[in-house]
Amino acid sequence: MTKSNKKRKVKKPSSIKSTQSFKGDILRGEYDEEYLKRNGLYERTIKRKARYWCFKMRHSTVDGTKKPDAPKGFVKFIEELPGFAGWQHFAKSWDISGNNPFTIVLRLESVWAEWDHVMNRVAIPIDSPPEQINARMAVLAKEYAKNN
Repeated sequence: MTKSNKKRKVKKPSSIKSTQSFKGDILRGEYDEEYLKRNGLYERTIKRKARYWCFKMRHSTVDGTKKPDAPKGFVKFIEELPGFAGWQHFAKSWDISGNNPFTIVLRLESVWAEWDHVMNRVAIPIDSPPEQINARMAVLAKEYAKNN
């Protein structure tokens, strides 16, 4: 058989829609909802945007500045949800649910206190002796391997 007689496998165009390009301008807040849904990013994006606006409302309330131009009806919707305790308490005593960004959950500690606990658990002071750094890195690597 010669090279020209061999049958070549021709790759057919993939029918996977997740490789299609993104349409929209993220910097302007334009999102291609179909792309986000295809790639499993829609719920996470909605939660992120909702938390962004909640933080903007919190900062304007705490700082006494002008309220930002949130999406139409967003502020009223959040303020009418059960568990809403005022914008100044967002991320301290209440937050948006991780599973459903349109429900409120109560927090036992603020997001900043939670972050401090995480950093105290994983951070290593840079002036620590090398043995202490190596031992801590080994513990963190084992913990990561166990969880992933």
